Amino acid sequence: MIADLPKLPARCDACGYEVPYRQIPRAEYFALLDGHYLRGFTEELRMLELVDDFRSRQLAQGIPFDKPEWPFQIQPEKYPDDHEVVDYLNRSCLTLDLVRRFEFVRNRIGQLRKTVRVLHCAECGDGVLELVEDSRPNGAAGPVAV
Repeated sequence: MIADLPKLPARCDACGYEVPYRQIPRAEYFALLDGHYLRGFTEELRMLELVDDFRSRQLAQGIPFDKPEWPFQIQPEKYPDDHEVVDYLNRSCLTLDLVRRFEFVRNRIGQLRKTVRVLHCAECGDGVLELVEDSRPNGAAGPVAV
């Protein structure tokens, strides 16, 4: 099952030191992975709240939002104040059952908050390690410009 997990490096938020995936002990990696997923779900919850607000405003203006064309192709120029939401809707696979998605995301956030641990950087001792999508090109440990 570990083969299905993303193999991301960890980076210190203070000094930029990066630890390749293969050098992170398994238990610590799972703790870092929970934190990575927690950040992702927290961002998704933020976007769902913006989408819900956008949907409510559309409905209040008499614009149907419950059965749009799929995939979403909302014209950004029609909604200059909502560019972030429009971009999210245009590139996401979001279904319109926001209530169920809100429930799922909130449950996952609650579960992950119970398992997340803070792992401090062994290099500087001050920073906190987080998994990162972008990493050093050669995969070696060491500082990265942040």
